[in-house]
Amino acid sequence: MKSTDYANLTNRQQISFLRKYAQEFADEFGLDPTKIRLVQHAYNTTFRVDDAKHGPHALRINTNSIRQVEELNGEVEFVSALRDLPELTVAKPRSNRNGDKVLLREWPHTNQPMAATCYSWLTGRFFLKRPGREQAALVGRATAAMHDFAERWQLPAGAHFRTQNDILQGTPWLLDNSPAIQDHGIWKEVM
Repeated sequence: MKSTDYANLTNRQQISFLRKYAQEFADEFGLDPTKIRLVQHAYNTTFRVDDAKHGPHALRINTNSIRQVEELNGEVEFVSALRDLPELTVAKPRSNRNGDKVLLREWPHTNQPMAATCYSWLTGRFFLKRPGREQAALVGRATAAMHDFAERWQLPAGAHFRTQNDILQGTPWLLDNSPAIQDHGIWKEVM
């Protein structure tokens, strides 16, 4: 299948196409799926993989991501390290038999391989639509703990994080002639 073929598939056809990869990735992560269910199909595609022995897992297939393998390794290593914080409940990244936490397949959709990661499933309810003070305080404490942790954590070999020096990510700034910008100069200070 050529990349243009995948892009022309309907969402349902794309999901069907990715489901076979979900099975392959689940097998390689050492799971024996009793059920594979779609959770989200958007920028990336996430499946819930139920396994009688190991419990449920979230399997994410990066279908549109431009991140390199080293960046995905950075993600899973950071999440693994966050598990040591008592303030947080964090999913556990799953490895294959070789210890790899990011798996790759040839992917006809782009010039780079398709990547997948797998995490233990976090049980619980989705956040309330209108959180109260208690939830806001919990989010604040968790955010502070992660910021503090990130200040002292070191990336292991083979892992990388992309820095965001350009918040517009290469998009040209087109608002220089806007009266609101000229009058207040707010965005110029930010940019």
